[in-house]
Amino acid sequence: KFLSMPGVSIGEGFCDVIFFNETFINCTIPELTSGVYSIAVNCDGIGEARHVSEDPNKFVFYYMLSVISMNVRSGSTAGGIEVTLTGDGFNAENIASNHITV
Repeated sequence: KFLSMPGVSIGEGFCDVIFFNETFINCTIPELTSGVYSIAVNCDGIGEARHVSEDPNKFVFYYMLSVISMNVRSGSTAGGIEVTLTGDGFNAENIASNHITV
């Protein structure tokens, strides 16, 4: 039971809680790059929610990147053509972590 507004974090970012009750929390996620993030819920006076499971992916948040446009629509099957992708969620700090299949 939440006695006060819970704190919700996804990865290193904090969510803005919009609504909560005894069994439900609705929040706006922080700006993230694509990836898999753990979720934590902190309740003042109670502590941090923890879940013990054999499945480590049971309570995680998957933030997927999205491709909005691509500047080349056709090209050689031999490769070597530069392609520019535009979208959301790309990780500019760790470019190698962006996995896109075209």
